[in-house]
Amino acid sequence: MSWYNTIVLSFCNSEWDSDQLNPPQDLKPLVEINKWLVNSGFKTLTDLNEAGHLGSNAVLLGGCYNYLDVEEFCLFVQSLPWRFLEDVQILFWGDNDSKFSVIEFPMAEENH
Repeated sequence: MSWYNTIVLSFCNSEWDSDQLNPPQDLKPLVEINKWLVNSGFKTLTDLNEAGHLGSNAVLLGGCYNYLDVEEFCLFVQSLPWRFLEDVQILFWGDNDSKFSVIEFPMAEENH
């Protein structure tokens, strides 16, 4: 577990049924992720595409979380009812990383 972690959650806009650019407030995986973060003492994810400037297919939410157990977080994200789990990714920067790592789902069995 790193002291200083930055994560960006990315997924496909096919997770919801409307034409809106940003995910609906009641999208179950996001509701559950934000609830998990708050229950773990963290702030909710920030919508990095709030103004819709990234295009309709780029859904990016993220934050900086001190002492976040990234493996536990990823296992939780993977357990949620995504329509297209294979389109979910997490970009992760640990406290001493010079570049990000891409975590894809479903995670390989040997990783957890």
